[in-house]
Amino acid sequence: MTTSIRSQYLMLIPALILALVLQTIALPPLLSAMRPSWVALILGYWAYRSNGVGLLLPSAAAGLCLDVMFNTALGTHVVALTVVVYATLKLRGFLYLSPLWQTTLIQAPIWLLYSFILFWADGATLHAAAPLARWLPVISTTVLWPLMFLILQLLRPVTRPR
Repeated sequence: MTTSIRSQYLMLIPALILALVLQTIALPPLLSAMRPSWVALILGYWAYRSNGVGLLLPSAAAGLCLDVMFNTALGTHVVALTVVVYATLKLRGFLYLSPLWQTTLIQAPIWLLYSFILFWADGATLHAAAPLARWLPVISTTVLWPLMFLILQLLRPVTRPR
């Protein structure tokens, strides 16, 4: 394992654990419906900032954790988070060239796709999902993206070129 990948995991794993904790904290019903998709937000950032090496295993592990915690069909969150990572990796070139407000607008359809996959899987498995509980997180995740981006930029270890 190279040094850059190792340093990436040193920040990614604790960030994912924190995101999983934030995803499960009990909130009042209205705030719970507006809860951002913390894990997708963290994985989206890391797919944007890293070269994508080694992101599928942590995204699959986090997705399985979410599936178990929320009692959804196994693999639902795995697929949705993998789509987030893949789409962000494919759009990295545009994201790097864009200012933060445009990056937010570029990421918004990715959060929408994440929620749509979860909504579709709920429908396919005959689980009733409140529409507001599926679509309000898209708005809150999009609004939270610039703040999380700046915070994670400050926490990201600086790598010096050789």
